[in-house]
Amino acid sequence: MASVHAYPAYFTENYANGCTDQPTKGFGEHGKPVQDKTTTFSLTAPGAAAPAAALCPGVAYELSVSYGAQRRRTLLTASVGTLGSAAAGGSCPNRAVSDTSSATFTDTLTLPCTAKGPVKLVVTSAAGSSSSSSSSSSSSDVHFLLAAPVGGNVGLGFPATRGRMVPADAVIGYVDGATAQPKVSAYHLTDYSVTPSATNFNGGGWASSMGAAKDGGNTLLCFSRPLQAPAAAVAKSLDPAGINLNWAADDSTAFNPHALTGSMAVDLASGTASASLTEGRGGKLAALLAHGALMLAAFAGLMPLGALAARHKWLAGDKTAGGIKPVWFQGHRAVQVTAVVTALAGFIIALVVTATPWSPAAATPHPLYNLHRYLGVVAIAFTLLQAVGGAVRPGLFAPRRPLWRLGHMGLGWLTLLVGVVVMAAGVVMMHELLLQPLAAWLLPLVLLLGLLLLAGVGLEVMKAKVEASGMYQPATHKFMPAAAGQQQQRFKQTGLVLAGQSAEHML
Repeated sequence: MASVHAYPAYFTENYANGCTDQPTKGFGEHGKPVQDKTTTFSLTAPGAAAPAAALCPGVAYELSVSYGAQRRRTLLTASVGTLGSAAAGGSCPNRAVSDTSSATFTDTLTLPCTAKGPVKLVVTSAAGSSSSSSSSSSSSDVHFLLAAPVGGNVGLGFPATRGRMVPADAVIGYVDGATAQPKVSAYHLTDYSVTPSATNFNGGGWASSMGAAKDGGNTLLCFSRPLQAPAAAVAKSLDPAGINLNWAADDSTAFNPHALTGSMAVDLASGTASASLTEGRGGKLAALLAHGALMLAAFAGLMPLGALAARHKWLAGDKTAGGIKPVWFQGHRAVQVTAVVTALAGFIIALVVTATPWSPAAATPHPLYNLHRYLGVVAIAFTLLQAVGGAVRPGLFAPRRPLWRLGHMGLGWLTLLVGVVVMAAGVVMMHELLLQPLAAWLLPLVLLLGLLLLAGVGLEVMKAKVEASGMYQPATHKFMPAAAGQQQQRFKQTGLVLAGQSAEHML
């Protein structure tokens, strides 16, 4: 900002060619303009207690030019925006001329929603034949502008942990549909339910120059805050090399849930940002929800169910035929093949919709992100290896059968264990990063695993009784009536083994 002295009306009527022209030489009895360090500027956002440190597009600021104790006439120009006292219908809405002398000139500067870059204010003042000028500049506060393709609320937060919504300091705002006025406030977020503040333009002592505006199909939110803000509840100090940010936006003015969310770290020195996990109802969010549902179905439902089918094949016993019907294997194979296909589909979706670098040193949107994806790759690798192992299964009485059985069962349970850990991390991120209801993901996971566990315990008790009665022989897959089974038990007790039996214990 700068100011110089001359007689304003005389200059605009006779010498100015453009709307931002200011005198650079003497005219008539007025000498060449000189710098005057006593002139000061201030711009204050609506409802703000202190002048703005930076400006926000779409906001009308209260502009004040002070000349100290001296009364002067004013010629004021702005490089961007509209001045309220500019001549109505004139060709220069960014130029204002005072008709009377005053120690303070006040006006309104309205910036367009599309404003970018610095705003330069220049004033030329005149009290008589003497002349003076002054200049002032803004502080080093950081100015934030967020534009989102929504018609409702937009929020930008400074979290304690990047990727987690709470706790955090945040500025949230929208444009009221009834009044077309911006509604913006600063908040200290402590939970996932936020109520719009009744007091608008309340910066909480750490945010200033807050504003919101509509620009076509976008909603703009802007505000300023210092790097060191003792009044902030969470992010009192910002590191210019990496400012952690969470953002959210929605077509509704209600603050929860959000159609769009994201998280990133911004380097002010280089102007670069880390990979941002950004979601939308019609795009990536829907894909990630599908990823979660597919993995939940595969690892918490289908795989344990297929394992139970193999473990309790005795349920398909045929007393008449004296053996186990092959339907158990057909069912086991069908369920596990479906599980493999389902898990692969979920894995491919995750690869397609996420763009975070795979390097362990790369910034991620959540502390559990690397654990989830790297362990997820392990779970998929185990799943494929288990499928290959099932395809090369040796015969029931083959010498390699015991070793194969040990590896197949061990890898199967290990795959399920890794899968449960991966799903647990995914549930946490669904809730904290994508702001999904915790119960919507945790409840199905617990119910599926809990019910299958209860079923497994019950079947184990039944299986033990059937084996004790001699009806079922796991080693040979023999299944016989109770009387024959009891006779077989007596043979075992005397140390006799019927011809054609194997001592291998097959589960």
